[in-house]
Amino acid sequence: MGSKDHYRSVFEKVQKSFPEADVVASAFEDWLDAVDSSGLREAPPAADAEMGDARICGVPSDPKQTARARALDAALTRYLAAGGERDAEYKELHTTSNH
Repeated sequence: MGSKDHYRSVFEKVQKSFPEADVVASAFEDWLDAVDSSGLREAPPAADAEMGDARICGVPSDPKQTARARALDAALTRYLAAGGERDAEYKELHTTSNH
């Protein structure tokens, strides 16, 4: 738990970022009451396009790439099971399947 000065500093930074907003401390229930009275619960904003997730990038964010990576990983597993070597070509393919 932070000090009064810490919270005051946070409030000031938020207020600077959103100068037209009323920055106040409240309980979650108060926030829910504000949402109810605003009408947002009945008609929430709708997204009409895909929204990417900036926290996930590369293969995990793309279903086709994920499927290809899994197929390549399975093939590399079979290659090693059949006596294949972890040579430079293997390492390059393995790196490709994980990124």
